[in-house]
Amino acid sequence: MALTTTYIVVPFLIGARGALHPGAPRKTAVRGTAIAMADSLAPFYAGVIVLRDRADAAAGVFLEPLLVCAIGDVPSELLCQLAA
Repeated sequence: MALTTTYIVVPFLIGARGALHPGAPRKTAVRGTAIAMADSLAPFYAGVIVLRDRADAAAGVFLEPLLVCAIGDVPSELLCQLAA
């Protein structure tokens, strides 16, 4: 089994009624690049998270994503799910 690691950067926008909605995710294989990407997106969004995703698609193995960092306002229920 060969797990591959991907970092996913998800920005959050504030909707018309004040709710936070995810924007288009961005992927990279490098943790430092993901964090730098989140830092550069943060001034333009309500919040940004970085997730680490590990999987072996060929074997059908998908591990739970891990929260790497959160910047600004992100949905608290999402943070609770990722922390569990």
